[in-house]
Amino acid sequence: MTGPTNDDGTPRFIPPSVPPSEPPALSEPGVPSSDPDAPTPPPFINMSAAVPPPPPPGVTSPRNSGLALSAMIVGIAAIPAACACGIGFIAGIVAIVLAVLAKRQINEANGTLGGSGMATAGLVCGIVAAVMGGLYLGWLAVSITNR
Repeated sequence: MTGPTNDDGTPRFIPPSVPPSEPPALSEPGVPSSDPDAPTPPPFINMSAAVPPPPPPGVTSPRNSGLALSAMIVGIAAIPAACACGIGFIAGIVAIVLAVLAKRQINEANGTLGGSGMATAGLVCGIVAAVMGGLYLGWLAVSITNR
């Protein structure tokens, strides 16, 4: 190996000799540059136009259904529990029942109660957990009887 080395014999890093250069000067927006090779500045983007205005005073969003929140929490927790001795099967059924009750409660409230998305999430997660837990319990039953 040729070139300078450190005391331990490893090659020494020598930075390349590049003359320092000044960054190209940008012109102000809307003002052309006198240098024809100068880069053009980026266009001005008004970020305040993307922010929606606040709601009028006195307007509030509907409160969420407690049943919908419970259905979502139980449904999400039931999926990993489906692999723990089939406990997720029972929790999945509980999530399905809570989600159906929450959907009914939200529909009867005529817009004064929110949380439909949470109820749907609880329903879907509950169905997935009930199917997974049922398959696990079925596999467990077959494996025990075939001993």
